Amino acid sequence: MKAVSEIPGQQTTAMERVMQVNIKEYLNETGLEEQMYPGKRVVKKLPQPGEHKSHCVVYDWRAPDTLRIDIKAGLSGKDLNRKDLGKYPISFQAPTYLEIDTSDAHNQNAAIEATDEEEGDEEGEEGSSGKGGGGGKKPAMKKNMFAAFSNVVEGKIAELGEVKKLVVMGKEIAKEAFGSVMKVIAAQIKNAAVVPVNILASVTKVTVATPGGRALNELAQGQIEGADVKYKPKDMFGVGGP
Repeated sequence: MKAVSEIPGQQTTAMERVMQVNIKEYLNETGLEEQMYPGKRVVKKLPQPGEHKSHCVVYDWRAPDTLRIDIKAGLSGKDLNRKDLGKYPISFQAPTYLEIDTSDAHNQNAAIEATDEEEGDEEGEEGSSGKGGGGGKKPAMKKNMFAAFSNVVEGKIAELGEVKKLVVMGKEIAKEAFGSVMKVIAAQIKNAAVVPVNILASVTKVTVATPGGRALNELAQGQIEGADVKYKPKDMFGVGGP
Protein backbone atom coordinates (compact mmCIF):
# COMPACT_ATOMS: atom_id res chain seq x y z
CA MET A 1 0.00 0.00 0.00
CA LYS A 2 1.50 3.30 -1.08
CA ALA A 3 -0.29 5.24 1.64
CA VAL A 4 1.51 3.37 4.42
CA SER A 5 5.26 3.26 4.89
CA GLU A 6 7.82 2.50 7.55
CA ILE A 7 9.85 5.40 8.88
CA PRO A 8 13.57 4.63 8.66
CA GLY A 9 15.70 5.51 11.64
CA GLN A 10 17.91 4.09 14.30
CA GLN A 11 18.16 0.38 14.90
CA THR A 12 14.90 -0.87 16.36
CA THR A 13 13.15 -4.14 16.97
CA ALA A 14 10.16 -5.10 14.84
CA MET A 15 7.78 -4.04 17.62
CA GLU A 16 9.38 -0.58 17.85
CA ARG A 17 9.04 0.28 14.19
CA VAL A 18 6.90 3.28 13.39
CA MET A 19 4.30 3.16 10.61
CA GLN A 20 3.63 6.39 8.77
CA VAL A 21 0.52 6.90 6.68
CA ASN A 22 -0.42 9.47 4.07
CA ILE A 23 -3.82 10.39 5.47
CA LYS A 24 -5.41 11.66 2.27
CA GLU A 25 -4.21 8.70 0.21
CA TYR A 26 -5.39 6.17 2.76
CA LEU A 27 -8.82 7.75 3.06
CA ASN A 28 -9.05 7.68 -0.74
CA GLU A 29 -8.20 3.99 -0.67
CA THR A 30 -11.18 3.42 1.61
CA GLY A 31 -13.42 5.13 -0.93
CA LEU A 32 -14.17 8.19 1.20
CA GLU A 33 -15.12 11.05 -1.11
CA GLU A 34 -15.57 13.77 1.50
CA GLN A 35 -12.60 15.83 2.59
CA MET A 36 -11.50 15.13 6.16
CA TYR A 37 -9.92 17.67 8.45
CA PRO A 38 -9.50 18.22 12.22
CA GLY A 39 -12.84 18.84 13.90
CA LYS A 40 -14.85 16.75 11.42
CA ARG A 41 -16.72 13.45 11.84
CA VAL A 42 -18.11 11.44 8.92
CA VAL A 43 -20.24 8.29 8.95
CA LYS A 44 -19.95 6.13 5.84
CA LYS A 45 -22.93 3.76 5.71
CA LEU A 46 -22.48 0.22 4.39
CA PRO A 47 -26.00 -1.23 4.08
CA GLN A 48 -26.20 -5.01 3.65
CA PRO A 49 -29.03 -7.38 2.70
CA GLY A 50 -30.60 -9.18 5.62
CA GLU A 51 -31.55 -8.12 9.10
CA HIS A 52 -28.83 -6.88 11.47
CA LYS A 53 -26.06 -7.16 8.89
CA SER A 54 -25.63 -3.49 7.93
CA HIS A 55 -22.69 -1.61 9.41
CA CYS A 56 -20.81 1.64 8.98
CA VAL A 57 -17.41 3.28 9.12
CA VAL A 58 -16.95 6.27 11.42
CA TYR A 59 -14.13 8.66 10.51
CA ASP A 60 -13.64 10.79 13.60
CA TRP A 61 -11.11 13.66 13.61
CA ARG A 62 -12.79 15.77 16.26
CA ALA A 63 -9.69 15.44 18.43
CA PRO A 64 -7.23 17.52 16.37
CA ASP A 65 -4.26 15.27 17.10
CA THR A 66 -5.96 11.91 16.47
CA LEU A 67 -7.87 10.52 13.51
CA ARG A 68 -9.86 7.42 14.47
CA ILE A 69 -11.53 5.07 12.00
CA ASP A 70 -14.13 2.77 13.58
CA ILE A 71 -16.15 -0.13 12.16
CA LYS A 72 -19.52 -0.16 13.91
CA ALA A 73 -22.65 -2.29 13.78
CA GLY A 74 -25.70 -0.50 12.40
CA LEU A 75 -25.85 2.60 10.23
CA SER A 76 -26.12 5.36 12.83
CA GLY A 77 -22.44 5.51 13.76
CA LYS A 78 -23.42 5.40 17.44
CA ASP A 79 -22.51 2.79 20.04
CA LEU A 80 -25.36 0.30 20.39
CA ASN A 81 -26.51 -1.02 23.74
CA ARG A 82 -25.60 -4.59 24.60
CA LYS A 83 -29.04 -5.99 23.76
CA ASP A 84 -29.14 -4.46 20.26
CA LEU A 85 -25.48 -5.20 19.58
CA GLY A 86 -26.08 -8.87 20.41
CA LYS A 87 -28.34 -9.16 17.36
CA TYR A 88 -25.41 -8.51 15.01
CA PRO A 89 -22.72 -10.98 13.88
CA ILE A 90 -20.16 -11.63 16.58
CA SER A 91 -17.46 -10.05 14.43
CA PHE A 92 -19.14 -6.66 15.04
CA GLN A 93 -19.63 -7.17 18.76
CA ALA A 94 -15.97 -6.52 19.59
CA PRO A 95 -14.25 -3.25 18.61
CA THR A 96 -12.44 -2.85 15.29
CA TYR A 97 -10.70 0.48 14.85
CA LEU A 98 -7.60 2.33 13.75
CA GLU A 99 -5.97 5.35 15.43
CA ILE A 100 -3.63 7.72 13.58
CA ASP A 101 -1.62 10.29 15.52
CA THR A 102 -1.44 13.55 13.55
CA SER A 103 0.14 15.68 16.31
CA ASP A 104 3.67 15.67 14.85
CA ALA A 105 2.41 16.83 11.46
CA HIS A 106 0.39 19.63 13.05
CA ASN A 107 3.29 20.68 15.25
CA GLN A 108 5.65 20.74 12.27
CA ASN A 109 3.27 22.90 10.26
CA ALA A 110 2.76 25.22 13.22
CA ALA A 111 6.50 25.47 13.87
CA ILE A 112 7.19 26.41 10.24
CA GLU A 113 4.52 29.08 10.29
CA ALA A 114 5.74 30.42 13.65
CA THR A 115 9.37 30.51 12.48
CA ASP A 116 8.40 32.50 9.39
CA GLU A 117 6.50 34.97 11.55
CA GLU A 118 9.37 35.31 14.02
CA GLU A 119 11.84 36.00 11.22
CA GLY A 120 9.52 38.69 9.93
CA ASP A 121 9.25 40.17 13.43
CA GLU A 122 13.03 40.26 13.79
CA GLU A 123 13.42 42.07 10.49
CA GLY A 124 10.84 44.60 11.58
CA GLU A 125 12.52 45.13 14.94
CA GLU A 126 15.89 45.81 13.30
CA GLY A 127 14.39 48.74 11.43
CA SER A 128 12.49 50.15 14.41
CA SER A 129 13.58 52.97 16.70
CA GLY A 130 13.47 50.66 19.72
CA LYS A 131 11.79 53.21 21.99
CA GLY A 132 10.72 51.83 25.34
CA GLY A 133 11.32 48.26 24.19
CA GLY A 134 7.66 48.06 23.20
CA GLY A 135 6.12 45.39 21.04
CA GLY A 136 8.37 42.36 21.35
CA LYS A 137 7.60 38.79 20.30
CA LYS A 138 4.43 36.94 21.05
CA PRO A 139 4.85 33.79 23.17
CA ALA A 140 5.93 30.87 20.96
CA MET A 141 3.09 28.65 22.22
CA LYS A 142 0.48 31.24 21.30
CA LYS A 143 1.98 31.56 17.83
CA ASN A 144 2.02 27.79 17.33
CA MET A 145 -1.63 27.51 18.36
CA PHE A 146 -2.59 30.32 16.02
CA ALA A 147 -0.57 28.77 13.19
CA ALA A 148 -2.16 25.34 13.72
CA PHE A 149 -5.63 26.92 13.58
CA SER A 150 -4.66 28.89 10.47
CA ASN A 151 -3.50 25.68 8.78
CA VAL A 152 -7.02 24.24 9.01
CA VAL A 153 -8.73 27.48 7.98
CA GLU A 154 -6.42 27.88 4.99
CA GLY A 155 -6.73 24.22 3.99
CA LYS A 156 -3.23 23.26 5.18
CA ILE A 157 -4.34 19.93 6.62
CA ALA A 158 -1.84 17.44 8.03
CA GLU A 159 -0.79 15.04 5.27
CA LEU A 160 1.11 12.47 7.31
CA GLY A 161 0.27 10.63 10.50
CA GLU A 162 1.73 7.89 12.65
CA VAL A 163 -0.32 4.73 13.05
CA LYS A 164 -0.55 4.30 16.81
CA LYS A 165 -3.08 1.53 17.32
CA LEU A 166 -4.92 -1.05 15.25
CA VAL A 167 -7.52 -3.34 16.81
CA VAL A 168 -9.55 -6.03 15.04
CA MET A 169 -12.35 -7.82 16.88
CA GLY A 170 -10.94 -6.64 20.18
CA LYS A 171 -7.42 -7.87 19.44
CA GLU A 172 -4.55 -5.41 19.18
CA ILE A 173 -2.50 -6.01 16.05
CA ALA A 174 1.30 -6.06 16.17
CA LYS A 175 3.00 -3.08 14.54
CA GLU A 176 4.78 -5.13 11.90
CA ALA A 177 1.37 -6.26 10.62
CA PHE A 178 -0.14 -2.76 10.38
CA GLY A 179 0.50 -2.29 6.66
CA SER A 180 -1.05 -5.55 5.45
CA VAL A 181 -4.06 -5.31 7.78
CA MET A 182 -4.75 -1.68 6.85
CA LYS A 183 -4.70 -2.67 3.20
CA VAL A 184 -7.35 -5.34 3.80
CA ILE A 185 -9.50 -2.92 5.83
CA ALA A 186 -9.32 -0.22 3.13
CA ALA A 187 -10.23 -2.69 0.38
CA GLN A 188 -13.21 -4.03 2.32
CA ILE A 189 -14.52 -0.55 3.12
CA LYS A 190 -14.21 0.46 -0.53
CA ASN A 191 -16.09 -2.70 -1.53
CA ALA A 192 -18.88 -1.64 0.86
CA ALA A 193 -18.72 -4.72 3.10
CA VAL A 194 -16.38 -5.13 6.06
CA VAL A 195 -15.85 -8.63 7.48
CA PRO A 196 -13.69 -8.26 10.61
CA VAL A 197 -13.38 -12.02 11.07
CA ASN A 198 -11.68 -12.30 7.68
CA ILE A 199 -9.46 -9.31 8.45
CA LEU A 200 -8.32 -11.13 11.57
CA ALA A 201 -7.77 -14.23 9.48
CA SER A 202 -5.08 -12.40 7.53
CA VAL A 203 -3.14 -11.61 10.69
CA THR A 204 -0.28 -13.77 11.95
CA LYS A 205 0.70 -11.56 14.91
CA VAL A 206 -1.58 -10.25 17.64
CA THR A 207 -0.06 -8.50 20.65
CA VAL A 208 -2.96 -8.11 23.07
CA ALA A 209 -6.28 -9.94 23.41
CA THR A 210 -8.84 -7.70 25.10
CA PRO A 211 -11.39 -9.16 27.55
CA GLY A 212 -14.05 -11.20 25.82
CA GLY A 213 -11.91 -12.08 22.78
CA ARG A 214 -10.25 -15.40 22.14
CA ALA A 215 -6.47 -15.51 22.31
CA LEU A 216 -4.69 -16.14 19.02
CA ASN A 217 -3.48 -19.57 20.09
CA GLU A 218 -7.09 -20.64 20.59
CA LEU A 219 -7.78 -20.24 16.88
CA ALA A 220 -7.09 -23.15 14.58
CA GLN A 221 -3.99 -22.65 12.42
CA GLY A 222 -6.11 -22.67 9.26
CA GLN A 223 -8.08 -19.71 10.62
CA ILE A 224 -5.10 -17.34 10.78
CA GLU A 225 -3.47 -17.91 7.42
CA GLY A 226 -4.97 -15.87 4.58
CA ALA A 227 -8.06 -13.71 4.37
CA ASP A 228 -10.03 -16.16 2.23
CA VAL A 229 -10.56 -18.67 5.02
CA LYS A 230 -14.16 -19.90 5.16
CA TYR A 231 -15.59 -19.80 8.67
CA LYS A 232 -18.28 -21.97 10.10
CA PRO A 233 -21.47 -20.19 11.17
CA LYS A 234 -20.57 -20.49 14.86
CA ASP A 235 -17.32 -18.60 14.23
CA MET A 236 -19.17 -15.79 12.54
CA PHE A 237 -22.44 -15.63 14.47
CA GLY A 238 -21.91 -17.66 17.63
CA VAL A 239 -22.97 -21.23 18.48
CA GLY A 240 -26.63 -20.43 18.10
CA GLY A 241 -26.20 -18.77 14.70
CA PRO A 242 -27.58 -19.95 11.34
